[in-house]
Amino acid sequence: MFGALAGCHSPGPGHVYAWTPAAPQSVLDLATDASAPSTALPGRVAPGEYVVGIAYDFNTDFLILRVEPYRRIRICKRGENRYVREWMLPAELALPADLAVRPRDRHLFAAHLLQPELWEFSLEGNFLRVLALTPQPPAPLRGLAFDHTRDRFVALLTTTPAQLIEIAPDGTWTTLAPLAAEVVAVTLGCNGETGEYYALLAGGGIGVFDRRGALLRRLAGADATTALDAGPRSLVRVF
Repeated sequence: MFGALAGCHSPGPGHVYAWTPAAPQSVLDLATDASAPSTALPGRVAPGEYVVGIAYDFNTDFLILRVEPYRRIRICKRGENRYVREWMLPAELALPADLAVRPRDRHLFAAHLLQPELWEFSLEGNFLRVLALTPQPPAPLRGLAFDHTRDRFVALLTTTPAQLIEIAPDGTWTTLAPLAAEVVAVTLGCNGETGEYYALLAGGGIGVFDRRGALLRRLAGADATTALDAGPRSLVRVF
């Protein structure tokens, strides 16, 4: 559907997309500065469902949700709040874990909760490959995001303190930094254009960190979040 075109965009303000049981049928859209008010995308999650992973592709304006139970990947068009499609992850990914999307080819990656692996899919749901991490990390990989400016994945390891790592396209990884504040290491967002990383603070809310692991600020309005992603919002899209 999208071919091999990477597309390009004119950078806009950064946003965080989050799901919380306090507003279970909506996805929150939080501006990361004072440029816009926070809003909600209603009707994306049905009663009895919950979200454990979010990925946002700024090129297509697609918001991609991992919805449980039943391992559903649900894709909607953010600006129109329009349903696009959904499909089911394979049984090997039954344990909930985070998602990331690579904007240059619109490929979706799902973290494996028990193995040091990322599973790669097209946005139509076609399985493409397994990317194994080397060497094996010292702890499970939980939060997952993609830094499009460096063409690298970023992830959270459940060490103490939680570690932010960077994963190359071949699966080799390096440690960026331990996070300076205690986090719940289940989800991660990244805005490559600002060099900021978003994780759930243990005391509630979303913490914004830099590449050295320093806590820059705390985002209000998203307590009890279980899944998030972040990134720039394109002002102009060209394909």
